Amino acid sequence: MIALRVFLDLDTGAIARHLKIAPATVRVHLSRAVAALRQDLTLSQAKEANR
Repeated sequence: MIALRVFLDLDTGAIARHLKIAPATVRVHLSRAVAALRQDLTLSQAKEANR
């Protein structure tokens, strides 16, 4: 979903139609994916700062 949203610039409705799922499901998955990426990047930056 991240690739469809970011790289292909598809909106939530287009992603939902493409994957044959509800738009709300797309929003939930995108939100969770962004949160996970944010956490990973924050942890990576903290590790780099401690070096």
